Amino acid sequence: MKTTLSVTILLLICFSSVANAQCAWVLWKHVDNNINGQQSWELIKAFPKNEQCIQRQQQEFESDKETFTTTTNPSLKMTLIKGDDIDSYMFYRSRDHAQIIIKLMCLPDTIDPRK
Repeated sequence: MKTTLSVTILLLICFSSVANAQCAWVLWKHVDNNINGQQSWELIKAFPKNEQCIQRQQQEFESDKETFTTTTNPSLKMTLIKGDDIDSYMFYRSRDHAQIIIKLMCLPDTIDPRK
């Protein structure tokens, strides 16, 4: 009985490791814009490895920072919001309380945050 249980646990560990290795990682962007009242989800790209997703996440952050603080609206300021699981960043304008909150998330392909 102990041997059967040990073999079963070992097989479960092996199969879960294989499944995890085959998992793709998806970079998602959530935008909450109180300027125009819209919220949206965008699938940026899928990657075979989490490290690649995180690298693209940083590139996306830098691109958004450039777009929102210099190109689109230089009066917007940026701040990072630290969360438990997900960091967000907010672009805001204090004179009229305008804000755009953006979350970039690398999630396994089995998770769809829109649901």
